[in-house]
Amino acid sequence: MAEFYENVWVESTALTPCEKGEGQEAVLRLMDSTVQAAVNALGQNRSVGEVVITTQTGDRLFADLVPQLVERLKAAGVDCLGDSVFERSYSNSQPAFGRAASRVESGEVERTLFVGIEPLDAWPKDIRADAIRRDILEGERAEFPSMLAALDTLMSHYAKVFNLSRDQVKAIIRKLSIHCQEQRVKN
Repeated sequence: MAEFYENVWVESTALTPCEKGEGQEAVLRLMDSTVQAAVNALGQNRSVGEVVITTQTGDRLFADLVPQLVERLKAAGVDCLGDSVFERSYSNSQPAFGRAASRVESGEVERTLFVGIEPLDAWPKDIRADAIRRDILEGERAEFPSMLAALDTLMSHYAKVFNLSRDQVKAIIRKLSIHCQEQRVKN
């Protein structure tokens, strides 16, 4: 499988101080750690065709500061040759995966930096498995041709975000695949 993602998942509790009114300072600290994580992940080759940014929160503060995050990445030496894409809601990150993967596979983009800003403390543990199911099923419904190609990346992401082993995530995905196939047969 082609390696078309450089993944930086920023696990942050910055949402809480934002809600308490600390606002911009907390987000700027988050951006600093995001930029450092991105630079570390990219290594010496900091040229990318696209930057895809997703966040779980719909907080307007994050939306307003995303262009600043892109500028900070560029200032740190990340050479973004194309566009940056911002998905405001976490539930939209699955389509972002599909679209970015399609552009890479078509040759339109050679390398993508995918940055996920997720205030993980906001996730109750008992809904995390349901969130995995929801995202995978949304991907199935959308029928992105590149979803399977991104599966290994998704498994690593879900294992980290939901504190599960890769085998546990794989088992959930396997059950979902069977379920989706059964639903397609019924329909």
